[in-house]
Amino acid sequence: MTIQQYQKKCSREYLKSIKFPKENSYLYGNPVQTVVPIETAIGKIMIIGPQPAAKVFFVDDIPDVPLHDATAPFSIEPYYDGNRVRSSYTGQELSEVI
Repeated sequence: MTIQQYQKKCSREYLKSIKFPKENSYLYGNPVQTVVPIETAIGKIMIIGPQPAAKVFFVDDIPDVPLHDATAPFSIEPYYDGNRVRSSYTGQELSEVI
């Protein structure tokens, strides 16, 4: 199986394979979807996160409200959360270890 074939299979089948609820969504209705691995290599290790990778924002002065999927698993891409520029804590921690 090629990397691209794996990514497509993961996108189509992963949530169903773990019996993730179909109608699960973030606040305001954005659907929770599979965040497909984009940094891939053959013959290496794979790290799977324990929860959906989500970007969190300030909403009505409440911090860390998940609103939509992250752009990639363990992404360290900075974004503005309504109060400050931030990136994923998990992604930062993983980058420090690897």
